[in-house]
Amino acid sequence: MLGVGIDWTEDLHLVARIVGSEPDPAEVQVVIETRHRLLVEALVDAGYTVLPVNPDLVARRRGSAKKKDDAEDTRIACLLALDRYTELRTLVPRGQLAREPAGDRP
Repeated sequence: MLGVGIDWTEDLHLVARIVGSEPDPAEVQVVIETRHRLLVEALVDAGYTVLPVNPDLVARRRGSAKKKDDAEDTRIACLLALDRYTELRTLVPRGQLAREPAGDRP
C-alpha cells in the first residue's frame, strides 16, 4: 500500500512519480486538500483512490502551535492516507451514480 499526501500549494504534482513508486493503482491512496481541478481528475483517471480532505483536518493534525508548512502538511496528508483508523470518504468520480440493489425494488 502506498500512501500519497499532496498539499495543494505544492508545485510538484506528477502522477508519473506515483507510478514509479507503485505500479498497481489499487494499492495507492491519495489524500489531497481539494476535490476539484485537473490533478484530481488525472489521479482518478489513473485508477487511484482519491481521499479529499478539508484543509482544517490537516491543520488540526499539525497543531495550533505550529504555523502552516507545506512540507509538514504533505507529510500529514501522507500519514492520513496510511492510517487505517481514520475514516475518509473516497471521491466518487463525476458521472458515476450509486446503484441500488436490484433485488428489493417494489
